Amino acid sequence: GFFTGNSTSLNQRLNIANNGDISFYEDTGTTAKFFWDSSAERLGIGTSSPSTPLAVHSALAGGIAIAEFRSTGNQHSTIDLRADGTGDPKILFDLNGASSFALGVDNSDGDKFKISGNYQLGTNDRFVIDSSGNTGIGTSAPSAELEVNGHVATSGDGFVYSYNGGSSSGIVARAGLQMEGSTNTLRFYTDSIERFRVN
Repeated sequence: GFFTGNSTSLNQRLNIANNGDISFYEDTGTTAKFFWDSSAERLGIGTSSPSTPLAVHSALAGGIAIAEFRSTGNQHSTIDLRADGTGDPKILFDLNGASSFALGVDNSDGDKFKISGNYQLGTNDRFVIDSSGNTGIGTSAPSAELEVNGHVATSGDGFVYSYNGGSSSGIVARAGLQMEGSTNTLRFYTDSIERFRVN
C-alpha cells in the first residue's frame, strides 16, 4: 500500500491487492472511494462493491448532480447509448419502493421510441413514436400522427380543430370544436365560422 503522513500518523491512500484489485482512499485513509475490481472488471466510485461495469454512489446534498458531462470546445455534448445485436438502448428510472420507468428504443418492436411504466420496454408502454412518426399514448401501435387510447381532458377552454394556416388567434380552421370551460359551452366550427353550439 501507499501511505502519507508523519511518523505518528499515517493515512492509507492506495492499495493494490495480490488479486489485482486497486483501491484509492478518501481523506481519512479508512474507506476506499475509487475501486477497481480486477476479476469482475468493474469500476466503483463511492463504492468498493460495484455491481455493474461502472457504479457511482454518492450521498448527495440537495440539488447536486451525480455526474457532469460538459463540452468545453464549442461542440455538441453527446451521450451515446448504443446496443449491439438485439438489445435495447434505454435509460431506467428506478425509485426505491415505486414503479420503474424506462425510456429508449425497443429493438424487438420495430425500433420504436418508448416510455414504459416498467424496467422493460414493451411492458406497460405509455408513450410510443414509431419509425414513420406516428405517436401513440396508451397504445404501442399508433396508426396516425397522434392516437390516444383512453380519455383526453382539458383545463379551461379546450380546442380541437383541423388547421390550414392563417392567423393563430381564435379558431382558424376548416373544421373544429371549442370546449369553453367558463360557460360550459361546446361550439362547432366549419371554415372558421361557428355553426352551432351546445350549452
